[in-house]
Amino acid sequence: MATTAAIFADSILNVDASFFTSARNTAKPHTGSLLKILTSKKLVDTYGLIIEQIRATSDKKERDALKIKLPGFTPSGTFSHRSEAGLIAHNGFISFDLDAGTNAFLNADTAEQVKREISKYPEIAYCGLSASGAGVWGLIPLAYPERHKEHFEALKIAFLKDGYIIDGACKDICRFRFWSLDNAPYINPNAKPFKGLPLPAPRYVPKQSSTAPPDDLPAQAAEYLIKNRVPLECTYNFYMAIAFACKHHWGNEGEGIALDILHACTTFAASNTAKHWAQHWRGISRNTGNVTTIGTIVKLAKDAGFKYTTQPARAPITTQPQHNHSDTSPQTMPTTYPGTWERFEGQINQPFELLMTADGYPALWDIPGTLETANTQTDRTLQVMASIVV
Repeated sequence: MATTAAIFADSILNVDASFFTSARNTAKPHTGSLLKILTSKKLVDTYGLIIEQIRATSDKKERDALKIKLPGFTPSGTFSHRSEAGLIAHNGFISFDLDAGTNAFLNADTAEQVKREISKYPEIAYCGLSASGAGVWGLIPLAYPERHKEHFEALKIAFLKDGYIIDGACKDICRFRFWSLDNAPYINPNAKPFKGLPLPAPRYVPKQSSTAPPDDLPAQAAEYLIKNRVPLECTYNFYMAIAFACKHHWGNEGEGIALDILHACTTFAASNTAKHWAQHWRGISRNTGNVTTIGTIVKLAKDAGFKYTTQPARAPITTQPQHNHSDTSPQTMPTTYPGTWERFEGQINQPFELLMTADGYPALWDIPGTLETANTQTDRTLQVMASIVV
């Protein structure tokens, strides 16, 4: 591990968080470096004795009475007051918490070992003991902070696969974390962002014929965007570009496909466009989509790594959680986008069977338009998820 000086000089943990003097104080917090809050000697000198007292008693009521004297912070950002509405800025992190109550194998004697095991994940930026000394908590950088709650759902599945159950309260962006002492915390200043996102259930079924004609390309491109949750631009103009493209190609049947793409790949659900979607959709004439055509969908998918195939795409693989430390019966889990914890077996697409162009597209397919030629899309940079690890 790097020295403390090096960690302070160059660390992804050097981001702002809100610090509260007590759990009862929900307004007017102090703003400080997340890393300094975690490693502050002043906090150790002031509250270290309380932590020792908490860990020395087995009486829960006494522990709770002592714990409420501790200060705390919001690991995921800065707030004007402690609520989601009071969010000033997300700092790019999500916290996780493993309690002894929901993880039977976890206690004061095993917490250090569990901490070491969890710290092996390259996405872990910080891992330490809870105030009681019998729990483990930590911080993970997110690839898409604006999808905090979606990331949590995927993170919950990722931990469950290894037999760990994390506290559901960490789903809240304004999650309050009691300050805790760990004399030997794990700190990784170069942790990898977690890319996991849960997959939606598409409301349409793309063609699956092994001899699919070239015009099956749009359906496969749309399916690729949805299954891989490719991050796309979150603006009104872009939402409407997707709507125009789908209606131009599929007519009113394209509404479900457009909504699947927008819900899976953008923050559309929280937008004013979503609130007035029905009106926007009705206002689109299928015959006027001359600028934004289905080529838009194909281009987005192609830029994100999509390859057209006439073979049916393999169905997503669901896996069973391996409860190494619990006797809970395994349950089928929803498939998540493959990050470090989540892998797919085999490739999503099979080899091509049609005559292909030099850039890997069917020779018979002519893309009638792209985002670069649309008058509402200029100076845009697509964020593309990492390729699927196989």
